[in-house]
Amino acid sequence: MERYLQTFHQTKDIFLEFRTSKSPGAEVNCQDRELRRLMANQIAQEAHHISAAQGRRQADQNRLQRVNRRADLIQRENHFTLIKMHYLSHFVSHV
Repeated sequence: MERYLQTFHQTKDIFLEFRTSKSPGAEVNCQDRELRRLMANQIAQEAHHISAAQGRRQADQNRLQRVNRRADLIQRENHFTLIKMHYLSHFVSHV
């Protein structure tokens, strides 16, 4: 059981994206909207000076940047602090 708990704690970060509570989720969404707005303004200013291919590359880079930033925010704001998670560490010695 200890081995399973250790494996779980090493890989539990995969669940953080789906466990976003209201407060961190709202903050992540707000920051994502702000980043999209800033990127749209930047693209509008540069639209006259770049080709269509460069515009697509820039849009792909912007999309990747947004995804990475969103994942970083979710990772930083979410955590597993449930009391049930702590109880599992004591369960092995009691069984």
